[in-house]
Amino acid sequence: MVDAVCDKLTHILRTNLKDIDDKKAEIINFGIKSIVSEFSKTTVLLAAAYALGVLNYIIIAIVSFGTYRIFAGGFHAKSHIGCLTTNSIMLFSIVYSSFFINTYLNYICFLIFLINCIIIYLYAPADVEEKPVVSKKLRRKLKYQSFIVMSMIFIVSLIMVDRVIANILILSTFFESLTLLPISYRLMKCRHGYGEAI
Repeated sequence: MVDAVCDKLTHILRTNLKDIDDKKAEIINFGIKSIVSEFSKTTVLLAAAYALGVLNYIIIAIVSFGTYRIFAGGFHAKSHIGCLTTNSIMLFSIVYSSFFINTYLNYICFLIFLINCIIIYLYAPADVEEKPVVSKKLRRKLKYQSFIVMSMIFIVSLIMVDRVIANILILSTFFESLTLLPISYRLMKCRHGYGEAI
C-alpha cells in the first residue's frame, strides 16, 4: 500500500518535471518512501503509546534508541509492517521492563555498558545492503561516534533522578546494541552492506 502510493507520487513528479531521469526518479522514490514510511510508523507507534498511557516514556526510548542507532546502525526489517512490529516490540519492551526491573538494573548497569562496548568494537557500524558503509575512514569514525553517544546516554542515565527514565536510557542502548549482532541479522534475514565477513 505504502509503496504503491509512493510510486504514484514519483510518477506524478516525473511526468510534471522534465529534468528527472531514471536515476533521479529512483532517488526521489526512495526519499518519498522513507518519509511516508517513517511518518506512518511513528504515528501508529505514538498513538498506541498514548492509548496505553506511556507516550512520554516511548518518546524518550525512541530518542535514545534512535540517536545511538544513527551512528551504530543495525538490522532493518524487510517490510513496513515488519519494521513497525519489530520497533513496537523493542520500544514497548524497553519501557515496560523499565517499570519492573527498577531496582535490579542498577546492579547490572556496568555489565550492560561493558557488553555494549564489546558489541560496538566488534560490529559497529552495522550497515545494510541498501546503505553500505564501505569507507574504512567512515567506519572508524562511526565506531568512535557510536561509543561516544552510547557513553553519553549512560552518563545521563547515571545522573537521572527518575529511575524509570534512567532504565529506559540504559535498556535502549542495550536493545540497540543487540540489533548489531550477526545472529540478529540472520534472524531478520538481513544482510550487511560492507560484507558478511564482519
